[in-house]
Amino acid sequence: MAWYRDTSNVLRTADQRKGEYEKVWKPGNTPEYPGIYKCQVCTCEDVINRECTSPPCSNCGHGSMTWKLLVRAADA
Repeated sequence: MAWYRDTSNVLRTADQRKGEYEKVWKPGNTPEYPGIYKCQVCTCEDVINRECTSPPCSNCGHGSMTWKLLVRAADA
């Protein structure tokens, strides 16, 4: 679970963008957005930066694991 303190810098996404948070990414894929991603096997979270490929989960290392976007990072 992502925690935050400064509510002026965190926004709730609009419902029309919910598809961005439902898309599944496999290790080796390049996600569309930088941010915090959640492993769909063990629920571990990891940061994936711009233009990086998604890694295998460092916690479970499961070969068939996938990621989903939890918190999207955006330039101000």
